[in-house]
Amino acid sequence: MPLDSALSLEVVITILAILGAVWRLETRIADTRRELKSDIQRLDAKIDETRGELKSDIQRLDAKIDETRGELKSDIQRLDAKIDETRGELKSDIQRLDAKIESVRHHLETRIDRLEIKIDDVDRRLGEKIDEGNQRLARLEGRFEGRAERLEAEGEADPAA
Repeated sequence: MPLDSALSLEVVITILAILGAVWRLETRIADTRRELKSDIQRLDAKIDETRGELKSDIQRLDAKIDETRGELKSDIQRLDAKIDETRGELKSDIQRLDAKIESVRHHLETRIDRLEIKIDDVDRRLGEKIDEGNQRLARLEGRFEGRAERLEAEGEADPAA
């Protein structure tokens, strides 16, 4: 049996060595698991923190967008009111200008009518003056002809002169 005991002792030592190696391996595996678990927890915490920061940033951006949207709506309403006011002023200006143009047109038509009457009157009087002038000229021509005839008659009657 010595042989069997020696073999048994060798088997026991080998088994113990294997068990020791397995125990060390299990310890390493457990340590690695703990480290990985700790790393995963840290990464999860960091992800949660980043997610929270992103949520906060998104909420801030949403609030800023809402604020800007409100400002833009307010600006648009103010501009629309200003456009309506300006449109009203322009309509009023156009109506005043139309009234002024109509007044000037009426005034000019009245003046033109008066000028036409004056022109007609001047034309009539000028015609009368021309007629009077023609009549005077005719009378003068008649007188000159009468004098010329008398002078001729006198010149024939007085050959010595």
